[in-house]
Parts: sequence; C-alpha cells; structure tokens
Amino acid sequence: MDLQPALTTLKKDAPKCIAAGVVDTTTGAMMSVLCDEDLPQDILDTLGSSTQDLLASTGITAFQRAFERGYRNYYQHEYCREIVMVSADRLLVFQRCPRLEQLVVVIICHKDADLDVVRTKAREAAETIDTLV
Repeated sequence: MDLQPALTTLKKDAPKCIAAGVVDTTTGAMMSVLCDEDLPQDILDTLGSSTQDLLASTGITAFQRAFERGYRNYYQHEYCREIVMVSADRLLVFQRCPRLEQLVVVIICHKDADLDVVRTKAREAAETIDTLV
C-alpha cells in the first residue's frame, strides 16, 4: 500500500504544512511520512510512539470509559477521534481513520495555520487512507 500520494495531497492542501504522516497505534510505527526537512529517524520514531502513547493515555482511556458508561451502546468505536495540540511554534493534528481506527494521520503545521482548514484536510486524508489500506 502506497500512502505517499495521499500524504502528498495532504501536505500540498493543508496550509503551512511542515510534515504529514500515518502512524499505526497498535505498534507505534510510522507507516509513511512526508517532511519538508530531513528529520532524523529517531524523531520520526518518537512521533510514532508518542502518538500511540497520547491516544492510549490513562486520561484519554478514562474519559472514553466514562462516556461509554453514560451512553451504553451508543459509541461502537474509539471515542477520541481527533486531538489538536498547539505548541510554541507548531500546530499538530492527530486524526483517527474512520474505519481502521488504529491508523492515525498526523499533520504538523506552523502555529499560525488556519486550524479549521488543517482539521478538514486531516479528515479528508484519513478517509482516503482508509480506502487505500
């Protein structure tokens, strides 16, 4: 499966995009990545494992379980679909694929990028990647 065309489209369409990738959260492995800069492999590995840790953290899972108890049988999938992080100079979006929830699209943009457009493009990429895998 070649995810590069989907990432190329995401990187081109998302405003001020620095990097885009797909992480398999069952292993923490970066399946595919496209960057403006040559990032060292250890940084890419850290991004993959950090994505896995973020979505499986005790806070996220406790929050998800609380909603599952309150809305029995309503949520049939992972409750946490998307996480947005803003750092001092970067905007990061972690977007689960709709069908293959273990796959997460990660996009890194400059902080002043339009968040709504970045989120929309991440969702579109997640849907595309779902059909490719």
